[in-house]
Amino acid sequence: MYEIISRLCNKIDFEVITQKDTNINQKLLDLSIPVRIWKEYDDNFRALRWLTIIIWNLKTIWYTYNDKASCFHINDLKGLARMGFALAIMKKRFVFNARDTNVKSKPYRGPWKLLQYSDAIICLSKEMVQDYVERLPIRRVTSLSFDYAYSLIDFDYFRPVNFSTSHKLRQIFGWKEGEKVILVVGKIDPKKNQLNLVKEWSKKPISNARLVLIGDYAPKSNGYNKAVGDFVHEERLNSVSILGYKKNIYEYYQAADLVLICSKREGLARCMIEGLACGRAVVSFNVCSASEILENNRCGTVVRQGNFHHLLKEAGQLLSDKKRIKEYEENAVQTSRSLFKEERILKTYYEVWKKEEK
Repeated sequence: MYEIISRLCNKIDFEVITQKDTNINQKLLDLSIPVRIWKEYDDNFRALRWLTIIIWNLKTIWYTYNDKASCFHINDLKGLARMGFALAIMKKRFVFNARDTNVKSKPYRGPWKLLQYSDAIICLSKEMVQDYVERLPIRRVTSLSFDYAYSLIDFDYFRPVNFSTSHKLRQIFGWKEGEKVILVVGKIDPKKNQLNLVKEWSKKPISNARLVLIGDYAPKSNGYNKAVGDFVHEERLNSVSILGYKKNIYEYYQAADLVLICSKREGLARCMIEGLACGRAVVSFNVCSASEILENNRCGTVVRQGNFHHLLKEAGQLLSDKKRIKEYEENAVQTSRSLFKEERILKTYYEVWKKEEK
């Protein structure tokens, strides 16, 4: 959200409420944007989670009573639970930024119902809008105001490079000559489904290919992370690499051959749009927004959710089909430049916020 705020702060007056003191806060302060930090309690304990919700809603009532803000923007589901009720009873306008979806078997419950009091809902794709319209637990859901805006991409970093640059990066990363590299980007997490992916890879790995997992990885403190690492080690999967978080993630996209998405659910997968911006084809489960971006623009393929055998089979076939993957890569660059234009995305947010000011 910082990217949106920083680009529009010369047109709109912002004040940010957050739960953590991060480097983003300092960047906002450098732009003369006030930042309030409201404490949150340990979200792993139900009682403390409810304590945070109650305190934040009380603070929100106090804040709205003493502040003349014309519109509130809630950026995630936690924020909706912590502020939505208070904004509703204070009859304050608020916009909700929908950034994720539930799997089809899991209905939208709890704080989602507070969206009936929202003045606008900004989703990350047209598919997300459709999913919300069909599944939100609100009687008159079609009366709500929906819009969508894709995520911003920094094209100064996320861009295609020539063969020579890509080859040098592969050497730096220690990838073998001629080895096909499949990139899976996202924190090691049950939602991202990496454990089932490596289990399927152990049964039938793609010939002459390496599976590279990049994202937050803490096997000493996280049980799921440990399970993924232990499986790779115990099965001696030498063609699987777990690299953890990488600040220069764009260089890995530029050096890889393909991006793979095996998540159980997504809103708009960040790794998908970043990979496309770097000129990489994508093979994905049919998570939200995948068909809209990949199939509609012929820059990747989408397979049925949960079918890991088919996912890896499709990835292997695409890597061996030089003509098709070249077409997808060319379309990927064109699609990213067309869909993720900064001007279009900023215009959506600006128009929604200014409309809610009136």
